[in-house]
Amino acid sequence: MSKNLFYRCKSCKTKISSNTGGVFRVCKCGKLAVDGTDLYTRLIGNPEHREVVSKEEKPIVVYRIKQLSSGLYFKPVERSGSNFSRVGKVYTRMPSLSWVGEEHGTCVVESYTLQHKK
Repeated sequence: MSKNLFYRCKSCKTKISSNTGGVFRVCKCGKLAVDGTDLYTRLIGNPEHREVVSKEEKPIVVYRIKQLSSGLYFKPVERSGSNFSRVGKVYTRMPSLSWVGEEHGTCVVESYTLQHKK
């Protein structure tokens, strides 16, 4: 996971990430613009009008579906076998519990923030 650098315009206080996904971003007053990806960052404007405000790593949040009665986590099984395990399936987006019927008991969605390695 790469660190993300943030720049702020000293005039209008707009904060812009160094990784804009290749989309050209301009501050509100137009004195600072950033066009950047993971590979490069192009800064437009007078260096006196910008400042580096932080180096952040975006936290990654993942989700798992937990069965309350057993404490096990849901995992899809295509053939015969149990739908629950100690690890379960990890979702990168909040899963829906609309498919959970009474035969699975009460289930909840738990979220976890993955820790960055130093």
